[in-house]
Amino acid sequence: MESLEPWLIPFIPSKGQTAVDVGANRGAWTAYLARRFDRVYAIEPNPAVLPELKANRPSNAEIIERGAWSAAGKREFTVYSPTELFSESTLSAIADRPIGRITLACATLDSLIAGPVDFIKVDTEGAEAEVLTGAAKILARDRPKLIIEVHHAADLPKLREFLDGFRYRLEEVREPLTREQVWLIGTAFPDRLDIILTS
Repeated sequence: MESLEPWLIPFIPSKGQTAVDVGANRGAWTAYLARRFDRVYAIEPNPAVLPELKANRPSNAEIIERGAWSAAGKREFTVYSPTELFSESTLSAIADRPIGRITLACATLDSLIAGPVDFIKVDTEGAEAEVLTGAAKILARDRPKLIIEVHHAADLPKLREFLDGFRYRLEEVREPLTREQVWLIGTAFPDRLDIILTS
């Protein structure tokens, strides 16, 4: 993972019980998180990358072959030709060479992960809002740290408004070379009960 997005390492908790890697792809993030967390759930529906993800799976990681979405069911996605950065096969409208369609099984994170969850990374080629909508119970219950790659600048206000409703403090981090790639770092404000108990 260090070779891909080293500027994000300071925002990852140094340790914890459970991390969720949404959009695990070939497993670079999953492998890194497995060194810091007791258990990692790698969420990845793309059949093109699953063999390599499985081959790279750490012993404390579980692969879930579903797409994370706002509701359960099957959804049709556009498949694009290899793109730059970290994906060789992406399911996103941001790429420029569509090569076909694929139907994938999707489910909410709330239904896939029992919890508690300490950390969630989301890299889903533009489906970030759908993923987070399907994780509302986890966000409210566990208050996990969040790292979200934002693929469309137009989605930023919507993501901010949604996470504001869960009392998250948000910070934008940009890839240091081109400044084009944007990540949202989400840290939950303490609940009022937590403040009372620790004061």
